[in-house]
Amino acid sequence: MVALPRDPSQLPAPLDDGRLLHSSKPHSYDKLFYWSRVLQEFARLTKNDWAGKRCCLDLFASCGIYRDADTGQLGWGSPLLALHAIDPFDVYVFAEKIPERARVLAERVADSNLAHELVRIDLADPDVMRAAAQFKAIETTRGPKCAVITGDANAAVPIVKLMLPGFPGRRIVLTMLDPYGVSFDWDSFAGLTLHERLDVLLLFPEDVDLERNWRLEERIDRYMPTGCDWRTAIAQARNRGRAFREEYEQGIRDQLGLKVGVPKAIRAHGREIYKLLYASRHERGLTVWDHARREDPDGQIELYLA
Repeated sequence: MVALPRDPSQLPAPLDDGRLLHSSKPHSYDKLFYWSRVLQEFARLTKNDWAGKRCCLDLFASCGIYRDADTGQLGWGSPLLALHAIDPFDVYVFAEKIPERARVLAERVADSNLAHELVRIDLADPDVMRAAAQFKAIETTRGPKCAVITGDANAAVPIVKLMLPGFPGRRIVLTMLDPYGVSFDWDSFAGLTLHERLDVLLLFPEDVDLERNWRLEERIDRYMPTGCDWRTAIAQARNRGRAFREEYEQGIRDQLGLKVGVPKAIRAHGREIYKLLYASRHERGLTVWDHARREDPDGQIELYLA
């Protein structure tokens, strides 16, 4: 494997290693294109001032390589794209709920030789706290260290925070939140961001899930910001998905204290299916996102009209 260029279109496609592959649609490439652009610039800008304290998280990591369900072509998943960064992070933590996917991801990380230390952690292990502490104690001076966690992203948050270097506020974190639907609870999001200098790229499923399943109120209550009146918002809205997103973005600002960038629509067959949202503690993070989102995978420059 080689260092990742500016976006995944310039990286040779992975070879089929005979292991499990995640099946995905063509729009996944677009999402990963923006992720790779963000992580490259974020890593470059932080490599000096935050040396030794730069963290990359991916809490819905899957197995590292996907197969396009339409074309059959293989592509790099978000965790392996992050590992290929030209200016690697000091610490990588990947979480995957399905044990087989987590196992295969760990094997592919090991095969890449891009992490100096690789640790596997299972949230079901009664000694998980000790394992997290041992990972934190590993020195990163000889290269990046990586942990692959088996378990639900919501349950992983407090363990992940114990594994990161230094203390909250004295490290910098880039996070990918990529659930294909309403499955990452607001309380988990709030716990992840608490006291952290954190940037996050997240999939907001306004069309693929919330528009279709808005009557499933209990799961939406767990997902949406604490105390927000999303029921009234969507009852008064012409576009329910947009109303959900506006409530969510307001919660990010008011409750998490993060700034929110311009959303990026991801389309399939000519229609929007979800938005990518970017949030940051600092205005400079939104500049990173603006640079990443304005050029489409086909090379066209977006002219954004509010």
